Amino acid sequence: MNTTAYSQIEFEARQQQKAEQMQAALAADPGYQNAVKGLEKAQADLDHLQTFIANQRTLERRLQYNPNLIEAKANVTQAEKAALTARNAVFHQAQLAKIEAEKQAKNQARAEQQARLAQEEEAQAKKTYKASYLAAGGTEAQFEAAWSGPNGLWEKELQARAQANVAAAQHHMSQRYAL
Repeated sequence: MNTTAYSQIEFEARQQQKAEQMQAALAADPGYQNAVKGLEKAQADLDHLQTFIANQRTLERRLQYNPNLIEAKANVTQAEKAALTARNAVFHQAQLAKIEAEKQAKNQARAEQQARLAQEEEAQAKKTYKASYLAAGGTEAQFEAAWSGPNGLWEKELQARAQANVAAAQHHMSQRYAL
């Protein structure tokens, strides 16, 4: 029984897509490109020096270039570290961008949910208030005028709810830290 959300083929396709995205990010990053060029140059210099040393006829002449060979190998190692650091920086920036996009998507979803809940809450309160308003002798047009607006019933209800929440929080805090 397959319990995964997607098949092996889809998984491989997603991995391939991610790899292509990262390759594109690496190709677009000038710091990484400079580090790769530095690594290629250091490697070419080392290869050239090794070829040059191998072509020397005497052992004494070959040993004469050992300090240069050690320096060239150290240059390659240093260039590899620089390229790896640049690559990791690109990957890190991509990960940060992904995290930021996820955070924005969550915030957007939260805001949409809050707006939807606010509309539902207002509709429920409006229904309750309207029944009471009409039962008290008001008309539907009067209720609509009284409900909305800068000092409407809904705004007053929100203010009362907010004040009640603040008062409850203050009471809770005063009880929590009371001696």
